[in-house]
Amino acid sequence: MTLLNKKISGFTLVELLVVIAVIALMMSVILAVWSGLKAKSRDTKRAADVKAIQDALALYNTTVQRFPISADVLVLTGADAVSLELISSGSIPAVPTDPLRNPPYQYSYQTDADGSTFIVTYYLETDSISGKSAGENTVTP
Repeated sequence: MTLLNKKISGFTLVELLVVIAVIALMMSVILAVWSGLKAKSRDTKRAADVKAIQDALALYNTTVQRFPISADVLVLTGADAVSLELISSGSIPAVPTDPLRNPPYQYSYQTDADGSTFIVTYYLETDSISGKSAGENTVTP
């Protein structure tokens, strides 16, 4: 048998480039889906956090007969005056913060002058939460 009759097997350069292109396309689709899932997950956490804050404020109001007073808009950091007041009253063990913690993704709080009502403002990244839209959302008592 001569060297010319021997069949050489392997991949051509074109075949390798096609496989690499297909893998790159699949990875870009997976990354896009993954990014969307992460945003939806953060929004779900935000909805749960805001519900916990709202419940803590209701418990505080039941005990003190008013909401913690903050006439100016206050960002809830867990160490701010309102958070510390809710924690010290036993209304909540710790005040949650937004998963991203960068403006506009943060929880803010404001009351009227006598503490009879409040507004908690938060931002969502997607429309995945039923009844809520992406962007600014608020809750009140």
